[in-house]
Amino acid sequence: MLPVTYPLILLFLVPVIAIEVFYIQRCLHTQWRNTVIAATTANTLTMLLGYPLIWILLTALQFQSTDFLNRTHSAVFVMILTAGWPSPGYGADWEILAAFLILLVPAFLLSAFVEGVLLSRFRWLRSDRRSTRTVWAANALSYCFLAIAGCVVLWWRIKHP
Repeated sequence: MLPVTYPLILLFLVPVIAIEVFYIQRCLHTQWRNTVIAATTANTLTMLLGYPLIWILLTALQFQSTDFLNRTHSAVFVMILTAGWPSPGYGADWEILAAFLILLVPAFLLSAFVEGVLLSRFRWLRSDRRSTRTVWAANALSYCFLAIAGCVVLWWRIKHP
């Protein structure tokens, strides 16, 4: 799933940064320049490292749980455990979209945590205000955007190959 979704993440990096910069700056009243530099650096780091790391972990989990996958009859468990590396002929179109959304959940958690540490604890924002909640909220907004925009683009690519 990474080869399909990673280009989407790269495509949407600029709007994601814009969403987060706008939200953080409005909530914390930080300087635009500092906010743009901090958010761009943090998002680039988490995007380059975090999303592939999540994919590797989910793929390893899938390969470690093949016995369980062969015995289970729960489509939900199979969907979650195979999101990182869907089998050939994956199935219905909605399953590709579901795998994309499933991969976004751990990516969001990792991204929000790492960006929270970088922007708040390391004071990349140079703000006197507590910013951890604001960074998590900004990430929630940007990942909502990623979920909606990514599903639209994937759906279009599925229907118009």
